Order: sequence, then C-alpha cells, then structure tokens
Amino acid sequence: MFFGYLPYGAADTFLKKLQMAGCHKIVKESNPEGQSDLLEMAGSLKEGDVLILCRSGHAGSEAGFLDLLILIGQAQAHFVSLEENLDTLRDTALHLTEVSR
Repeated sequence: MFFGYLPYGAADTFLKKLQMAGCHKIVKESNPEGQSDLLEMAGSLKEGDVLILCRSGHAGSEAGFLDLLILIGQAQAHFVSLEENLDTLRDTALHLTEVSR
C-alpha cells in the first residue's frame, strides 16, 4: 500500500503530487510542532508498504530523516521522496541487478 505524508500547513500542490504518485492513504500532520503523525504512520508500515513524501525535508531534521529511514527499513517497507528522486524500492532493485551480473 502507498502512504503519503503532508506536513502541517503544506501547500495543496504537495497534496496533488502525492495523489498523482498513487497514494492510497494520505496523512496530514495535525501537530504544528512536529511530525507525530508521520512517526505513527511509519510505525504502522508493513512489509512491502511504501511511504511517500514530496521532499525529504518534510521528515524534519537530518537526524529525524535518518531515524525515519531506519524505522521504514525495520518494517521491510520502502521510502520515496518525489522531489529528490529517492526510491528505496527502485534503488534496491537496481543494486541487486548490478550485483547479480
């Protein structure tokens, strides 16, 4: 399942990008002081799920972003950042293809 995340007060253009990316569920942050809804959603991911953000900065600080990636990896889920063209599912598949050659 594809999950999208919008930070508190995000512009409608970000919502449209997540919809175009095929998100089945989009969570809008309700806490103006942090990313509690993001962490709750990431903690509920299951194997094969994909968490999509418009930009990695929506995860908060660099440390927060790394913590998020670790949480996603522990769930054996995947991460996509649309603006930075980060896609752990695609990038893992490319790496495995190159290694098997």
